[in-house]
Amino acid sequence: MRHALNNTAWKSLLPDVCDWLETVKVNTSTAAPVGVHSVVGVKPNEENKDQFSVDATKLGEVGKKLESAARALGWRPGAGPLHLTEAGTNYTLVPRSGVRAHARQVARQLGLDAAKATKDLKISQLCLCPGEGMAALEVLDGYISGLYQTVGFKGNRKKDQAAFPSTITLYGESVSADQIAEQLELAKAQALAPQPIISLRKNSPTLPKKWRRRVGSNAKSSTKKR
Repeated sequence: MRHALNNTAWKSLLPDVCDWLETVKVNTSTAAPVGVHSVVGVKPNEENKDQFSVDATKLGEVGKKLESAARALGWRPGAGPLHLTEAGTNYTLVPRSGVRAHARQVARQLGLDAAKATKDLKISQLCLCPGEGMAALEVLDGYISGLYQTVGFKGNRKKDQAAFPSTITLYGESVSADQIAEQLELAKAQALAPQPIISLRKNSPTLPKKWRRRVGSNAKSSTKKR
């Protein structure tokens, strides 16, 4: 590490997500996504694990078609995210967590799961469709956190900015440009000094095991006494 700092610009050692946050464009839209890869939340039925509903009422008929297509494939939320195509637009259905936690944490978990499901697809334009009661900026926060990789600070390596979307649209949300800018600045700070991400999923691969914490059904983080 000392040798690398003596010979390389320090910014080249930062995680890839730091460079991406400097260039990504985030906007909002009330128009249904067309031709843009879209992440849509799915709400599982608490009593019957085989039942679910697409958690995006603003999508209207498109949401109903996605739900019908998923059922026709015999898909269930427990199987994980599902990629579908409807009317020429690609969608990724992401089950929302059923853990009893604050709505902000559930929204962030949706973003974390969305990042895990789509980050290998090299999507240039992405649309996040928050579910009922979810704040778009919280979903975005989780998505950005899910892109973080611990390969940073390890010397020279080839960076692939094409692995991240150049534009992210928050569908159906009224968020100001100042709020978006503030969220991106917060994400930059978190990328430089990563904090343990409280995941609602067991064995979350987002960060090293020693950095992970999990929220239980009582919405309190579990800690071990030393």
